[in-house]
Amino acid sequence: MNKVCQVGPVFGSSTCNHQQLELASKSVNHREGGWPKEIDARDSDQVARFLKKIEKDENYLDTILSVASLMEEKVQQNNAIELYGDYFTELDESTRTDNYKVNTLAVFKDTLDFSSRPVSDISWSPDGGSRIAVSYCSRDYRIPSDICEVSDALLFNVDDPTKFELALSASVPVTSIAFSRTPFIIAGGLYNGQVCVWDVRVGSHVQNIVPVPFSHTEPVYGLVWTNVKSGKELQTCSPDGTIKWWDIRNLDKPTETLILDIENKDTRSPGDIDAALEGSVLEYEHTIPAKYMVATSQGVILNCSKKARSQPEVFGKRYSAHTGDIVALQRCKIFPKNFLTVGDYTAKIWSEDIDESPLISLNCGIEKPTGIY
Repeated sequence: MNKVCQVGPVFGSSTCNHQQLELASKSVNHREGGWPKEIDARDSDQVARFLKKIEKDENYLDTILSVASLMEEKVQQNNAIELYGDYFTELDESTRTDNYKVNTLAVFKDTLDFSSRPVSDISWSPDGGSRIAVSYCSRDYRIPSDICEVSDALLFNVDDPTKFELALSASVPVTSIAFSRTPFIIAGGLYNGQVCVWDVRVGSHVQNIVPVPFSHTEPVYGLVWTNVKSGKELQTCSPDGTIKWWDIRNLDKPTETLILDIENKDTRSPGDIDAALEGSVLEYEHTIPAKYMVATSQGVILNCSKKARSQPEVFGKRYSAHTGDIVALQRCKIFPKNFLTVGDYTAKIWSEDIDESPLISLNCGIEKPTGIY
């Protein structure tokens, strides 16, 4: 019996060339959910009707539960990741940031009194900051106001910090100081509650001063120039519970007085001076002439309106900013609705529209800040 056996592999004798496969990478900008073709996602009526139809479906809840289990797994994975870990220790030099630092350009020393008088206020001249006016007085009630032998404020030229340009004479220590629109008119608030004006073109002596019977009864801690056409109006605040407006052409008496009694509801009453808050800082932004802000020793900031017809209508929003005396208050020059406050060893950034809590709160450490300049 003959038997044939194939011992080698079988090969085909014919060849063929298939069509080449082309690959491409594409992305999808998923801005809206996966809607059927007949539903226009931009038509709110169609979308609402379609959603109502889907929610009535019997399988709707089962589908949501099945998708939720998958989503829960991904959320748990995200929670397991250390968000604040340092995963990129080897950064390229081009992506590194510089370590910023502040350099001291000049030191303006008080050469009139070598007993280290504390600085109470600083004001830059409006002609580009070529001069600075510095007042010296302590806000600490434990330090007597007459501990310094000299009560004069000093005027420095920024280009020559080795000596002061002019000593602005005052009978009592100057608690607050401010340049007017012109670089040669300077106003100052005194420790005894008076307000005075210097004209550096004439000399160092006071040119005009408020009489004691019409002045504040406590130190003037807040002093600003208001945005009026004449450029001659001043606004001051004091712990005596009042805000006063002055015309420097006639300082015999204030043109207007406001009592910081925020509990007064009687539109015909000016308020109770015994129930008034103690003003500590004034903030006035010239681009918002109808509004001003006042900080108090009770830690409350008042957003006030100049156009109010009665005393209760003056006070708008109130911010419980700090637990004690507020030593500084300043609006942001770029975003005027945001403002910075300093008090009780903290600095806080607030928004005018939010009065419940600050945007940012910074702890100043063991050193108590004294102001913002």
